[in-house]
Parts: sequence; structure tokens; C-alpha cells
Amino acid sequence: MSTLIEKELSFKFPDEWNAEHFDAPGRPSIVHFQPVDFVVELPRRTLFIEVKDPSASKAPESERQAFVKKMQTKELTHTQLVPKARTSWSFLRLMNRTEKPITYIVVIGADSLRVDPPLWSNLTERLKARLQQEIDVPWPYQYVDQCIVIPASDLSRHLPGVTVQRLAATP
Repeated sequence: MSTLIEKELSFKFPDEWNAEHFDAPGRPSIVHFQPVDFVVELPRRTLFIEVKDPSASKAPESERQAFVKKMQTKELTHTQLVPKARTSWSFLRLMNRTEKPITYIVVIGADSLRVDPPLWSNLTERLKARLQQEIDVPWPYQYVDQCIVIPASDLSRHLPGVTVQRLAATP
């Protein structure tokens, strides 16, 4: 198993998957480039995985409530999630690494959030719509094939063989 860590969440991927920490500190970066957290290469598909963790141990309750409000509006999808997918795809395209369909998975550490279950599907639909159309006409080329927004606790249900667990907070 290969392990990638994003803040307090540890992700374990099967060894045969090529999982890279796409926005790892110290990695060469481009000005204004907002990459997704992980890019995972599978034989027939590429996964973009973006991790948001408002349930982190040091996050105050006010930040958690503000994050849920962002989930309920266009703010999270329009200003954070879609730009990360678009710029990550652009980078991979320029590196000639976009020959496979892309699935965009947004994983939210929600163990300390109060989220109504329908919000997950609403957020996924909003993300899907925005990925297809950011201006007054739809993109002629759909660069993301599928997307989903899920709590971290559901990741293994959607990606069998992948586990996520919360690490102990660092002092």
C-alpha cells in the first residue's frame, strides 16, 4: 500500500495504483497554479482527488460552520473545486498525461460537521454542472468524465481497496 497524507487524513492506496501527492510541499510549482491534492493513475482512468478537512482538530467551530455554508452555495464549487480540476487538467494536458477519462473525487473530512444527507448529492450535481459550463456556453470538450463529493468515511465504498483514517493531531 502506498500512503499519502493531507493534513490530518492518511490515505492508503493499493500498490498497483500510481498515486502521487500532486500539491506536495517542495514540488515544483507554477504561479497561480491550484492543483488538486492527489492524482492517481489507474490502467483505464485517472483520478483527481481533492481533500477538504474542516473537521481538523484545530479548526474552530466557526470555520466548520462557514465551510458548511460554502457547501450550501456556489462558493465552494465555483471558487475552489472547479479551478483546481481545470488547472490540474491543463497541467497534465501540457505534460501529455490526459489520454484516459478523469474522475474527480472531492473528499471532505466531515466527522465534526452537521451536514444534511441530500447536501452531498446537491454538491455533486453543482460541481458536475460547473465543470461542464463556466461561461455562457458549455465547454465543447468535457475534461472531467465523472465527479462526486463525499465524506471521507465513504471513500472506501466508492474506491474499494482505498482507506482513509484520521491521524492524531500534532501539537
